[in-house]
Amino acid sequence: MRDSKSSSPVGIVEVCTYLCFPREAVSALSNAWSLLSALPEAVRLFKEIRRELFAEAEPDAFALADRFIPLAKEAALPLFTVQMLFFLTCVPAAKKNSVRVGLSEKVFRDTMLDLTWKLFETRDVFGVWGVHCAPWIVRILRLTCIALGRLQFEFLQGEVPFCDGDRSIAAGDPTIRVHIPSGDPAAFPFAGTPANPAGPEERANAAPRARLSYPDVRDSYAQAVSFYGKRFENTPIVFCCESWMLYPPVRALLPEGNLRCFCDDYTVVRDRLDPLQDDRWRIFHMPNETPIEDYPEENSLQRALKPYLLSGGRMGEGMGFFFC
Repeated sequence: MRDSKSSSPVGIVEVCTYLCFPREAVSALSNAWSLLSALPEAVRLFKEIRRELFAEAEPDAFALADRFIPLAKEAALPLFTVQMLFFLTCVPAAKKNSVRVGLSEKVFRDTMLDLTWKLFETRDVFGVWGVHCAPWIVRILRLTCIALGRLQFEFLQGEVPFCDGDRSIAAGDPTIRVHIPSGDPAAFPFAGTPANPAGPEERANAAPRARLSYPDVRDSYAQAVSFYGKRFENTPIVFCCESWMLYPPVRALLPEGNLRCFCDDYTVVRDRLDPLQDDRWRIFHMPNETPIEDYPEENSLQRALKPYLLSGGRMGEGMGFFFC
């Protein structure tokens, strides 16, 4: 990949190819980059924010994301597209950092492929090629959250105590935070051969079907134990997940299958309602502002949750733990 200082559209195409972006997205993003990179303010701002993103001190990801709003208006481009273009220019620098911290090429590329799934997700839900969750991508590019198999993980201090039998942790003890990405890196058969990826003309414009297999989940846990295990010196290895799936009223409605198996591993210790964390778009692939009556009923999860929402039910979050 080219250095992140490159202002050439070819550099953007190269990163898009590395990340398996579909041809329509590559064309749209390349055209948008041609417009954006002609603005002196865009070049200056991208360099400034890149320095902040990769600084030793963790940036305010939400404030960082908001700094692109005036630029998007000046360029007459969708904000999500501008934010995606910025993140693409950061991938080469993230690659250098991955070598420094000892990540394998596979782990790095699988981690970066979250940009690909967010690209498809943003297109499906909001109708543009870009990224709708810029603060989250900051964690991906800083490599504080990495992909190990089907799941993503962060090494964090626990927020609350947890006890299960004779094992316990206190608030502040190390935990492995678990995230379920939008898609499976293994869905791209050439993901392990970045030197010879398929060309944009060989890719479809729809994401491969994203499924969550419980055996893959267990394999990811094993990889996480191997990767992070040495950091747990005097405390048991514990996984933590905070998700809409663990919100008790929603968890009770989950149909039998892989999602329920995933949730059954966790003991929920806290739940909350947060209007800023309404994740129904993840389930119905439509903006949250869409009338509930218009939500699709194409799978068992949608069919289970649509009546719940129509009756006044709300989407919340539950935090759960389990010891390895």
